[in-house]
Amino acid sequence: MYIDIYAYVRLMESRIKQLEDRLALLENQSEQLSRAMQQVKPIHIENITYKVQELAVRDLSGTLNIGLTALSDPEQLEKWVNQKDEGDSQELHVDNLSRSQGKEEL
Repeated sequence: MYIDIYAYVRLMESRIKQLEDRLALLENQSEQLSRAMQQVKPIHIENITYKVQELAVRDLSGTLNIGLTALSDPEQLEKWVNQKDEGDSQELHVDNLSRSQGKEEL
């Protein structure tokens, strides 16, 4: 098999020239970006104030689950209710919890 060595060298020289041009372009872009980054001033935020009182709620609907949502087994919940402190005057019944299942509207 015959390979023209001069054609191969010209091809490699052309490819090296393309890569050198691309490298010079990328170095130029990198230098420009470095200069632009040096000109950017950092932002410092000292305090963020939330003005919750200025919020206006026109419509509030949905389901609110607080607390025992992870205890979905009525028997396990009944055991937990029976173990609560005796000093608590409020009664909590599993039947009421299983019927409502968080369907109260706010």
